[in-house]
Amino acid sequence: MQPNEYYSLIVSSEGGHWNQAEGSTPKGRFHFCSVEPVIGRFSPLNDTVELSLKQFPAIFACETRSDPPTPAYVGRITKVEHRTDTYYLHFERDYSVDPIPQEKLLAMAEALDIHKPHRGLGDLDSTHWSVKQVDLYRVLVRNGLVRPPAQPTTALGEVATGIDHPLAVQQERIVRLPAGAVSTAAGAAALLQQTAPAGAPGPASAWPSAPAVAAHRPRVFIVHGHNREAKFEVQALLGRLGLEGVILDEQSGRGETIIEKFEREAADVAFAVVLLTPDDQGGVATATLDALKPRARQNVILELGYFAAKLGRGRVCALRQGAVEIPSDYNGVQYLDYDAAGAWKTAIARELRDAGLRVDMNRL
Repeated sequence: MQPNEYYSLIVSSEGGHWNQAEGSTPKGRFHFCSVEPVIGRFSPLNDTVELSLKQFPAIFACETRSDPPTPAYVGRITKVEHRTDTYYLHFERDYSVDPIPQEKLLAMAEALDIHKPHRGLGDLDSTHWSVKQVDLYRVLVRNGLVRPPAQPTTALGEVATGIDHPLAVQQERIVRLPAGAVSTAAGAAALLQQTAPAGAPGPASAWPSAPAVAAHRPRVFIVHGHNREAKFEVQALLGRLGLEGVILDEQSGRGETIIEKFEREAADVAFAVVLLTPDDQGGVATATLDALKPRARQNVILELGYFAAKLGRGRVCALRQGAVEIPSDYNGVQYLDYDAAGAWKTAIARELRDAGLRVDMNRL
């Protein structure tokens, strides 16, 4: 899942509620206007889900009935306080997006999956926190709401190179942004500038040439079985460390077979985390039921070998839950325990750092 696939829509009944970049939302209204697949993906609001939601952009809005009408802010959640009946949210505004007037927000309603009132109340007429499966910044760019990043200069007035917009995360390699890799306003602005025809009218042609913007974050493939919580917890950790956790079933199929899709997504990853969870049981043909041992899924073992050969064992981390049987050919290779206390998170971060990936250990 890329960070731009979803956004949070958080609406308050109080005009100006979000002006101080913090405010409360009722616990009972979490997912009030989310669709069922999204509710299943981001429920309940535990630590894992919270980490995922902090990666996504958010719209902080007030109900359309507020007087005077209050514009909405775009930003990212930085902290969630769990109180008796509410979640108290802290967020950072994205100042590359001006406050969005309510009429403009309603004009983009279909693109943002915001339901307008037909009979009864719409999404902007009730207090709630919902999650929408929409690339927020792409919609904002199409509607001219993202300001271009300023071009940095040196003290001598020369254009500085290798300096990114403050909202862009510096990564090791700078490349042309691919389609679908817009996760910040800076990336969205750069994408719009790169794709606009030379001399074309409109805001893109009026912008100065933007500095290089960081490419999408280094990709880490997550090999998993049936343990959904474990794979999403690993993905959330990777996002917090500044990496993109790739889960195969979240990627587009493009009419390919599963193995073709797997090979395509595995082609440009820098590391693989393999979750060995007790999803199956197995043993020799003559074994009794009591002698069967917990095993990982067959696809997990296949992909473990694939990445060990493709990337080298130093760029593959096997994360073992419980007493799952380790393949005999893999005996002697170090693996990590997926422990309830969470020590595995620090251990994985060290493995990633030792493999040459840039991670911030302070973000654990």
